Formats: sequence, structure tokens, C-alpha cells
Amino acid sequence: MVGRDPATGASVQRSFTIRGDAAHAEARRRELVADYGIDLSVLHASGMTVGELLSRWLRAGHAWKPSTVISYEFDVRALRADAIASDRLCAVNAVAMHRTVGRWQRTGVSVATVASRCRTLGSALRWAVEQGTLRAHPFAGMRRPRQPLPRLPLALDDVDLLLRTSAKLVEDARGDPGSDRRRLFEAEQTELLVRLAADSGARRGELAALKIGDLEGRVLHICRNISGGSTVTTPKTHRYRSLTLGASTVELWRDHVGSWPATERERDWLFSAGPGRFIFLQPRGLAGRFERLRAIAGVPDAALHRLRHTVAVVLVAEGKLLAAQHRLGHSDLSTTLRHYGWAQAPDDTEIADHLDAVLNRRYSSLPPEA
Repeated sequence: MVGRDPATGASVQRSFTIRGDAAHAEARRRELVADYGIDLSVLHASGMTVGELLSRWLRAGHAWKPSTVISYEFDVRALRADAIASDRLCAVNAVAMHRTVGRWQRTGVSVATVASRCRTLGSALRWAVEQGTLRAHPFAGMRRPRQPLPRLPLALDDVDLLLRTSAKLVEDARGDPGSDRRRLFEAEQTELLVRLAADSGARRGELAALKIGDLEGRVLHICRNISGGSTVTTPKTHRYRSLTLGASTVELWRDHVGSWPATERERDWLFSAGPGRFIFLQPRGLAGRFERLRAIAGVPDAALHRLRHTVAVVLVAEGKLLAAQHRLGHSDLSTTLRHYGWAQAPDDTEIADHLDAVLNRRYSSLPPEA
């Protein structure tokens, strides 16, 4: 046996006759493992289809969060139902992928979906290279397909309207003697949700995973995330972060918690379906509350996640890139720049004045026309 096929796990055997002593035979065996182990796996991979690779990749052990698994499973189902699934890996290259992307675009597949499918397929191929199934990534040097439009924030006027509308709902619930307690509880939670999302820039899953004890003074500790709808995990980048909240946000938090205290320390979820706070409200539950608010406020294009983009754009536009990176929880500054760099306000007045002076000096030095 000279090794194992990294794609199937089956043993790979070749027979050779070696003349010499045992040490010579063992040295030659090691050489054969190095020479033929990779070649045989590549030979096997060349007969594997894209669909087979995607299935093997998805079943392999990965340290993925539940939400990542759901996303990859969605893309893999789409790719396995596509014509590309029957292509052999030996035929997959940048040219073939460009043709596939063009076919998707002609059939009306959105820019975001095309980009997502390409990322998923690229990840599977990268895994195959890491496992030794492929010698090189077939898309190396390939120009990326067109990316989705920049992440757009909510206009500050719309944020203000949402905040004022949520405060009015709380006022109405308190002033209605026939209103039940749950109506007031949900109204206060919605007001706190909008204010906290617009202040912290936290992800929807991070907001859903907050507990009352996560706020110390004005410092909010973000150390959990709800992934895949119901699984409590670490934040997306596996990093905890602490950030200071505005005084008004903290006051709103304290007032709400003071009116509706948790009955148990272990079950003190900030956002919950009922006043008992026993079970956290899932991210889609938070989105549902926000959608009801936006309908009342008359802001149909609003989405809870867009408040995160608003925080990012406000900070980046003011040149506070490191602050934006920290508040959003990006693991690398390049991520912040890639998504929000377009929001940087140009601060090149001095350069413009210098170029203007150079051009005017050049223009004024020209001899007058005869």
C-alpha cells in the first residue's frame, strides 16, 4: 500500500519488484509513496464530478456555525441541480466557469446568488486542494463575477421616524387602560430593539442572544450569537467584543429591565416572547417585530440589518475606520473597507487646490494667440 485516496479513504496499492536489502526496499517504498500517492489521487479526482465533490465536501467535518451550514446546503442543492454538477473536475477551469456564470445571468439569476454559488463552489475546490484531491485550484487567477451592490444604510431620517414611532407605540400602550401587559412589553422591547441596533451595530443574531447581565455600566459585552435560528454559539468571527452605548440607549435598557425584571439569573434574555424572559426570541422573531414597526411607520424598505449598515456608514464617512471595524465586529479592517469604503467622504480639497494652481500657472504661461 502506498497511501490512501484522500477523496474516498480507500487504500491505494501498487506492486513493484525491488532488488536489494530491506533498508533499500524501505527507502524505495517511501519514494514510491511520494511519487504515486498524489498522482493516483489526481487521477481519481479527474473522474469525479462537481456534484460528487460538493457532496463529499458538505459531509466532511467542518467547524461551521449552523447558519453557515444552512447557507452552504442551500447553494449545494442549487449547484447539484444545475448542469455544472455533471461536469468532471478535470474539465472545470476559469473559462468553463465564466460560461456557467453567463448562463446563470441570462436565465435571471440575481447578482447576489451568482456570487454566493461561486463562493461555495470555490470553497469546495479549495478544500479538495487542501485534501490533496486536486493539485491546484481550477479558478486560480479567475476574475471574480460581478458582486452585489454596496450594502446600503437606512437614511437617518428613516431611523428617526422608526424611533419616534416605536416610542409612540409605547406611549399608546401605557395610556390604554384596556391594554394587556404583553402589548406594553412588546412595545417597549421594539423601542429598545431599534435604539440598540442603531447604536451598537450588532448583528441580528447577536441582538437575539443578549442577556440583561451583558450590560455593565455603559459597556455592552457581545459574547454570544444565535445561529441557524436556535443554536447559541460564539459571535460570527469567534471573538468577543465590548463597546460603549449611548447614555439614552442605556437609560432605555435600564427602564425596561426595571419594569420587567428577570425571574432567574440563568434565564435573563433581554429579548423574549414574554415578560418571564425564560426563552430568547429567535432572530426571525426580532425581524418580525421590526417589520410590524416599519409598516406602522411607513418605511417599507427598512430592515433590521440595515441599521447595522447605518452605523458603519456614519462612522466610515467620518473617517473612524478602526471604530467601525470594532463596533461591527469585523475580524479584519479590509472587511470594513471592502463593504463600506465607498462611504468615505473625500478630503482632498488641498489636492484639488494644488492641481488648480498648477493648471492655472501652466495656462497663464502660454503665449497669447497671434
